[in-house]
Amino acid sequence: GTSIRTGANTETLAECAAAYFDRNYRHFCSHLQTPSSGKVYQPAVVKNGSVIYFCHPIFTTYDVNAPLWCKQVFLNAVRQLLPSPLMRHNGPSFILTALNRQEKPGRYVLHLLNYIPEQRGQKIAVVEDTIDTDQVLISLRMDKKPKSVKTAPEGQTLPFAFNDGRAEFVVPRIRGHQMVSIDLG
Repeated sequence: GTSIRTGANTETLAECAAAYFDRNYRHFCSHLQTPSSGKVYQPAVVKNGSVIYFCHPIFTTYDVNAPLWCKQVFLNAVRQLLPSPLMRHNGPSFILTALNRQEKPGRYVLHLLNYIPEQRGQKIAVVEDTIDTDQVLISLRMDKKPKSVKTAPEGQTLPFAFNDGRAEFVVPRIRGHQMVSIDLG
């Protein structure tokens, strides 16, 4: 990481705590990292206006070891900068989404992909199994209340609510891929 300190109009969002000791030939801990001493020595994450800065290389750390805390700290920062995203869902983190606007019919088409690629070969991740995910709550930021929400191509009408500029509905089941048509009327 990089040693940082706060400046004017800068808010500290997280702090660095020193390890109880640095591992070396005189000091041993059975884990990769020695436990925290609880002593804060500098800011770890700072915010100034619409910029959030991390003093540690969280993307490299996540790429190498995928610790959940890196993902959570990053997502918390995104939520602060973007409190009302275009789309949210409560499904598992591996669900991929794409929202397409179709001007002529006056609708949005939401694609939900529910696959877990696995690294079974040296060069490519593959999808061999389909996993069902049930009861996924979707929340879309919209300019106006939709006329209807339906699964596609099945055409199953989904009940929805429209509050504070957001359409919310539950997709009953995602089996690999599910489309949802949001008709604007």
